[in-house]
Amino acid sequence: GGVNVVDDFEKSWATVGWEEVIARDPEMILIVDYGEVTAAQKREFLISNPAFAGMTAVREDNFVTLDYVAATPGPRNIEAVGVLARAFAEAGG
Repeated sequence: GGVNVVDDFEKSWATVGWEEVIARDPEMILIVDYGEVTAAQKREFLISNPAFAGMTAVREDNFVTLDYVAATPGPRNIEAVGVLARAFAEAGG
């Protein structure tokens, strides 16, 4: 049931500024647990930064976390779809 807030971009991998994300007001934020910054640190950055306070996802605490391997093409995508579906249902979407 979810739609990527940047689904109108023609590239599947692109750099998007925070201003663009804020303007599009996501209802849910997907955090990929990958890299040196943990998923918990990424979530804390979003909820503690006043610039993001007005976004629906932040106000309503709608975050979902996926491991990197579940967020990239492969057999774990099946599990990721289930995680996302449950998160959408819990958020009322």
